[in-house]
Amino acid sequence: MTVPNTAYAAEKKYSHELDKQYYDGNDLGANYTKEKTTFKVWAPSAEKVYLKRYTTGSDIEQGARVISNLKMLKGDNGIWYYTVFGDIKNTYYTYIVTTDGKAQETCDIYAKAVGVNGNRAMVVDLDSTDPDGWDKDKHITYDSPTDTVVWEVHVRDFSISPDSGVTDANKGKYLAFTEKGTTLNSQGVISTGIDYLKELGVTHVQLLPVFDYATIDETQDGAFNWGYDPKNYNVPEGSYSSDPYDGNVRINEFKQMIKALHDAGIGVIMDVVYNHTYTAKDSSFQKTVPNYYYRMNKDGTFSDASGCGNETASEHAMFRKYMIDSILYWIQEYHIDGFRFDLMGVHDVTTMNKIREAVDKLDGGKKIILYGEPWTGGTIGTSQATAVQSNINKLDNRIGAFNDKIRDAIKGDVFIAANTGFVQQGTNDSDVIDSIQANNTKTTTGGWANQPSQCVSYVSAHDNYTLYDKLVLSARTDQNFTDRDDELVDMNKLTGAMYITSQGLTFMQAGEEFARTKKGDENSYKSSTSINMLSWSNVEKYRDLVSYYSGLIEIKKAFSPFRDATTGACERMVFAENNSDGLVAYTLTNTEKKLKSEWSQVALIFNSSTEEKEVTLKGDKLTSEWTIIANKTSAGVKSLGTVKGNTVKVDAGSALILVDKSSFEKINLTSDKCKVTIEYKDKATDEIISSQVITGKEGGKFTTSKDESLNLRYDFDSVRGNESGTFTKADQTVTYYYNKFDGAVGKVTVKYMRAGDEAFGMAAQEIASSVTIEGREGTAYTTTVKTIDGFELDLEKLPDNTAGTFTGEELEVVYYYKTKEADKLVINYYNKNGWEKVGAYVFTLDDDDKRNVISAKSPGTEMKKSSEDGWYTLTIDASEAYCIFTNMKDPKKGIKTDKSSTGKGYSLRGTCWVDGDGVIYSGKVTAVYIGDDGKVLDKKVMTGKADGTSSYTTEAMKFDDYELVKTPANANGVYTENDIYVIYNYSEKYKVPGFAMPLVIGLSSAAVVSFAGAVIALISTRKRKAKRGS
Repeated sequence: MTVPNTAYAAEKKYSHELDKQYYDGNDLGANYTKEKTTFKVWAPSAEKVYLKRYTTGSDIEQGARVISNLKMLKGDNGIWYYTVFGDIKNTYYTYIVTTDGKAQETCDIYAKAVGVNGNRAMVVDLDSTDPDGWDKDKHITYDSPTDTVVWEVHVRDFSISPDSGVTDANKGKYLAFTEKGTTLNSQGVISTGIDYLKELGVTHVQLLPVFDYATIDETQDGAFNWGYDPKNYNVPEGSYSSDPYDGNVRINEFKQMIKALHDAGIGVIMDVVYNHTYTAKDSSFQKTVPNYYYRMNKDGTFSDASGCGNETASEHAMFRKYMIDSILYWIQEYHIDGFRFDLMGVHDVTTMNKIREAVDKLDGGKKIILYGEPWTGGTIGTSQATAVQSNINKLDNRIGAFNDKIRDAIKGDVFIAANTGFVQQGTNDSDVIDSIQANNTKTTTGGWANQPSQCVSYVSAHDNYTLYDKLVLSARTDQNFTDRDDELVDMNKLTGAMYITSQGLTFMQAGEEFARTKKGDENSYKSSTSINMLSWSNVEKYRDLVSYYSGLIEIKKAFSPFRDATTGACERMVFAENNSDGLVAYTLTNTEKKLKSEWSQVALIFNSSTEEKEVTLKGDKLTSEWTIIANKTSAGVKSLGTVKGNTVKVDAGSALILVDKSSFEKINLTSDKCKVTIEYKDKATDEIISSQVITGKEGGKFTTSKDESLNLRYDFDSVRGNESGTFTKADQTVTYYYNKFDGAVGKVTVKYMRAGDEAFGMAAQEIASSVTIEGREGTAYTTTVKTIDGFELDLEKLPDNTAGTFTGEELEVVYYYKTKEADKLVINYYNKNGWEKVGAYVFTLDDDDKRNVISAKSPGTEMKKSSEDGWYTLTIDASEAYCIFTNMKDPKKGIKTDKSSTGKGYSLRGTCWVDGDGVIYSGKVTAVYIGDDGKVLDKKVMTGKADGTSSYTTEAMKFDDYELVKTPANANGVYTENDIYVIYNYSEKYKVPGFAMPLVIGLSSAAVVSFAGAVIALISTRKRKAKRGS
């Protein structure tokens, strides 16, 4: 069969013809028994298919050889088959599919096991991969998706941190989830890992992609990627296993992880990415049935609604079947409890509903959770209705979608770092009110969900900034992500209170509850381990925040109206009339049938302003007395006091959750949470400066610590109570006493300016928000440089006080910037195809996608061989452009090209490397050697690959009249796509008059401190997206 290359042919004729050969069997792939194995592949356009068998999963393994190459038989409905007799488990195979005279070797798209890096499928006896007790393992399910609290985590992030307490062998692996009793730094006090999850109270873990993906070399250890690069959909990823070469190991260890989570009462939701494959042209799908599994453009290129180079065609019968088969396989073989569909908006509505129908037919299948992202990453390539937000009402009510409305209403626009939402003293009150009701079409204006069961209520996920980073970037100018900021912690608590009690399925990014930071990295899909890993020490540092979230989860579980799958609870909400911005309050009454076992009424008040507010509650037959179950510091089902009447005051920047006192006392819920209150008091006045509440189970250990944020204006004096101890049923209090500091506090304001130009009448202009830092007089300060789009630091105008000592006066440090000069385009290309002569056809695109060629005309400009084997290089006088690489040896016989998976060419800028797996951009490090008089003594510039692993090293230099004060903290590090400045501070040597040779006077320790080296950290406002908008 001739394969067409136009959208019309593919969509209207070719795919329809192939759809007629639909195969409804459930035996595609390798069907193993001890007596025989039958292989079946659907390849209706193929002229012939061979089964190629191997001893190993790769050629680099001992004993690697080809066993046989067998011609398969053609059956009905496009099926090719072959039966090999005897027990051949643990051998490997591929198919060689010939279409239009072109033979291509490919992995089986229905592979259930693979070798290292997923290039060859493996014949597997699945029963032999089951861990002990697997036959007794059961799904963790709930009556409604709205009963769940989902914690999203990456397998490697979960345990790779040195402080995780997980054994070294299992760090970053599936088996980390099987370890019980892990604690912070293995000290036996603060729980980590699976024990921590049990204490937190989440019902489900959502795992970032754990199917076999393409962007990690499984033969190497230590690489990181989110995994949104599908290769083999029905096989676990090998890099998370202890042995990626043996196809059985990853399956067994994956099942051990599932069982351990189930044993802990925690369900598992799998992040599935059926909307695109890592590559289209070289994918197993394309090699098996060319141009069928993908949506195509009119020019024969791949449509790209995913933003990743291609989009799959879920409306085509056999890809729809593939998605259904795959989902059912993960449920039945691996006991998966739910699925999160990446870019669900790419899939057609019919397919999503068909998946729901198929899952529902399984035993207990109606309780399997399905939800996804209701958006795309580009223009959709089908006219059929797809599962975008505006079409969610066409989906089954048990297919949910992420609610970006509540996310942005609470914390601000996700794509604009500085944009504020409700919790940063914003307005957005009406948006918040709609979002609390799951933006349903019945009770809200402009709603999109039929009912709350279709709504995923969340404020942070792996995409974009972590919640705490967003709060730092929108509510602070110092970009300090590591030091605890109590006001931001309060905002974090308020955020949790708002969305966890809102209608819908509750979802949170792992670590949101302990102020997780990625140091401002908005798109960490391949960033370093140190950026992505969960820092378990934050559980101790922010244990009050963890306790608050745990208490909120306890409240959600206790009151069914918070978990109503229908619009019933929304219809019973009565919102107070707001007198000012930053205040939302409502009451919610329970149904009659729940009153015997649950509270009757609750009231929720959210105050994001900087002042205490008073609000009059509204509702039908409201109680006259309320019990407080959540306030600014604590949350849970225990009483925190009472309030009389319906005019209530709520603290600044906090939530207040109330229960009618009568039903609270009647129901008398119990909790296994024990409480320790930590008070920080002024010793002279006995007034509380600040306080925290931490909770834990009876017998569990706790630790408390000083409040480091008080160190500027207070000095620690003493502590009363047990700083460390054991949780008991009786509440405990630990009090830290402080004396007020009566000395001077200095202030330094750091400004970021573009220099003026008197000749043109231009005044200096502030181009980024200034930063103010404070410190006690006589102590050292350092300042930071910001990276600002379109500008670079002017090294000729560096201030002479980048580092220094706080004085009693206000100081000002001004960094000047100049317009950044565009770098030339330096293209490095790895000749993976072995072409004898490599060309680069370079061009820009106008608004109509018309090419403006800036290299030689097709086949382009010849590239020069680099010093590195296989690499070619070319420099173009442009800062950014598109490039198609060509085989220039014999253009008359047809030019072979590498256009990237998008077909448009590679989008390049600056110095970059194209290695067949995508584009790696360059990073630049500038080492600046500066005297205490502001003089730049020297500078060195280095460049390298910003691939997350390539490192740089700088060294101190020697100068006749200056000596080094201190080596900067970032003297060594890893290249990033953002410029890095390494500042070496020097002090001028003192010369004694009258001596022929200079005498160097040793600096005092105070002087050394006063000229401490400035560590200049760059936080970028520009990021390259690997994938999709959300």
